Amino acid sequence: MIVGHCSCNNNTSMNIPIFKNAGSTFKAPALFIYGRSDYYYSDTTIESFARSYEQSGGNVEFKFYQLGKNVSGHDVFYKYGHLWSYVVDKYLTDIQFDVRP
Repeated sequence: MIVGHCSCNNNTSMNIPIFKNAGSTFKAPALFIYGRSDYYYSDTTIESFARSYEQSGGNVEFKFYQLGKNVSGHDVFYKYGHLWSYVVDKYLTDIQFDVRP
């Protein structure tokens, strides 16, 4: 298994420009939720997404969860909502997002 080489060129993710652009244009606070040991992106690459976003002027709260031994970080949304659901609730409250229908 190769980890961290998805969409990469010279060990730099080709997604970095996307995060830089988003950080420079999106002015609302952002919440990034990732899991460590992702099958598609290395931990370093994932950290570079948040760093690029922030260094480009974005306001980001970055949460990076260790899910367990031999667990893909890609499963963070599918199986581990109990770890981060309160973070999303707090984020939505902080940005005064109205979730009423």
